Amino acid sequence: MKLVLALFSFAISANAINLGFFPVSPQGTFLFQAPTDVCSEYGIPGCSMDPTFINLTSLGVTPGTLLTITDVGGLCVHSGAGCTTYPASSTYMGAVFSSTNTILDPSNANRLPNQIAPSTGATLIGFNPNLNTLAGNIPTTIPDDFYISVTVVVPANANYLVVGVLDSAYADNSSNYLGVELSIPDNIKPPSVPEPSSLAFLGMAIVGLFLIGKPKN
Repeated sequence: MKLVLALFSFAISANAINLGFFPVSPQGTFLFQAPTDVCSEYGIPGCSMDPTFINLTSLGVTPGTLLTITDVGGLCVHSGAGCTTYPASSTYMGAVFSSTNTILDPSNANRLPNQIAPSTGATLIGFNPNLNTLAGNIPTTIPDDFYISVTVVVPANANYLVVGVLDSAYADNSSNYLGVELSIPDNIKPPSVPEPSSLAFLGMAIVGLFLIGKPKN
């Protein structure tokens, strides 16, 4: 019976929509940065302090959609040999919804003037002293950023998802692989009716399992 249920689950799981992987720079953030926290300070190849803007509209993700944002990869919060790489987690990555792809200079306390509060499912970052700047201990809190990984309802007017690293200093971060995967869970809509061939296969599997489990006379 467990195998029958597994086959049935497999038959309906095809409704899940994977929207792809989106890389995130290990130095990239949407939060305020101290004036001394700049790429030139460490000279890490490919250093980029810009967050990742994901165009939800181009992906067909509309307000009201249940969106799963999964962080993948790992982050080293220092540069150089021997640096420990930590698995991506809510400790190190966050996101914000925005109506535009506008971002202000890192010296601004609120770099995303068109940010939008997330809907159901998100946990707001709020005030986190661990994110105060390493230089000067300046708070970097903004109103609407939230932790990832998460499954969240996309709010009205949210055309972009902005993803970045959470840290107290960014320029010395490094990573070989870091980003997010987006998907739409398969439980937000009824499963489509399987093709006749799929139904026939499932029926044959169930009958076969019944015959296997039937005791001999």
